Amino acid sequence: MGYPDTFKIPVSDTQAYKQFSQSAVVPMIKIVTTAMIPHIKSILKKKAA
Repeated sequence: MGYPDTFKIPVSDTQAYKQFSQSAVVPMIKIVTTAMIPHIKSILKKKAA
């Protein structure tokens, strides 16, 4: 999930599963958005022209 290996979960397993099911994988989101930026800019240029 993008957490460091040293990350400690201070709650019960049940509570952790509930919380982690709502979390986002930050490194993956960063990669996807970085890949999307050129496409979005291209679309915006076409609309502005």
